[in-house]
Amino acid sequence: MRYLLLLFSCIIPYLASNAQTHYEKKFIQFAIGKGNIWYGEKIESDGIDFVRETLSKDTLFDWRYMTLYAKRGLPDSLVFVLTKSEHAFINKELDGMKGFAWKKHLFKNSLLVNFEKWGAYRKAHQGKSSFNSDDYKNGGYRFTKPIFIRNKSVCFLYITHHDDGKVLMYVRNRTNWRIKYVLDFWVS
Repeated sequence: MRYLLLLFSCIIPYLASNAQTHYEKKFIQFAIGKGNIWYGEKIESDGIDFVRETLSKDTLFDWRYMTLYAKRGLPDSLVFVLTKSEHAFINKELDGMKGFAWKKHLFKNSLLVNFEKWGAYRKAHQGKSSFNSDDYKNGGYRFTKPIFIRNKSVCFLYITHHDDGKVLMYVRNRTNWRIKYVLDFWVS
């Protein structure tokens, strides 16, 4: 009986951690919405810092309202207010992402790319890639782990694709997710 209790106590945390990973994987597959891509193994620390700076504000809103917010403020319907405990949770999640790496086969017909190794290969081979990017017609992405708050009804995600990156805020109704705000973005 003791052995069964010990075994059971070891299995429960394992199942719980895999359930979270499965939920995150499903959300990422929904957010990117494509297979046949190549994607980065991890997000660099400057990307995590970009997300941290974006989510450090108490009041969040879509970037398109920046001028209006600065001049007159915004009605409650156009803002999202984070609590202190949500800020603490978000920062803890971002801290944990510094050592996180995605696994292979996150998407159908996809390729996981380690950018340090890829960059070293390109440098050693006159700019040639170690893979044929034409084989992955939907392009390349890098993204953070999703950060879920409020009983998994709100999610923050940072995605880079081609020459841009954005911090997105998703909200879930009973059946599906939708983008509520593009909180911040960059274009190179």
